[in-house]
Amino acid sequence: MTGQLAARGVSGRVFSRGILPGGRVVPSEVTTSLRRLGEETSSLSRESLELTAEDLEAADVVIGMAREHVRHTVVMSPTSWDRSFTLKELVRRGGQVGPRASSDSPEEWTARVGMGRERSELLGASTSDDVSDPIGRPLSAYLATANELLGLVSELADLLWPTPFSGGVARPRGSGKPS
Repeated sequence: MTGQLAARGVSGRVFSRGILPGGRVVPSEVTTSLRRLGEETSSLSRESLELTAEDLEAADVVIGMAREHVRHTVVMSPTSWDRSFTLKELVRRGGQVGPRASSDSPEEWTARVGMGRERSELLGASTSDDVSDPIGRPLSAYLATANELLGLVSELADLLWPTPFSGGVARPRGSGKPS
């Protein structure tokens, strides 16, 4: 996401945390797959970091890869509900709402995207809004997951910071539809 922000001239801080205790070595397949897809990996942490309540309180938006991550987030910090989504959910709902207007802040757009959500949507075992975790699988699974994440992040960046087309109308560069 940092690369997507920089490409649009947006300053922001993006960080990654997990729900398991930190200190685990990040699998080499993560950096290998990202490098193969042309992504910069020098700033990636070599060890996992555990999510804290302080992280959640400081975040403008919290993006989980799976519903279980969002559930964990909301239990840890109930006030984070309105700004915590799975990546697929945020892109899907953002596509329904449409790209952020230049008159809206990213926080206003995120609030619109979250309108009508119910906490009960986090219950159950559906994986429709989850990005599959490749841990323990072959490199090809890591590549597929990295490719999916890069596409979703690109779609999200297009929704949050749309590229103006001729006539000054802001539209996403992609289809605006979730994958």
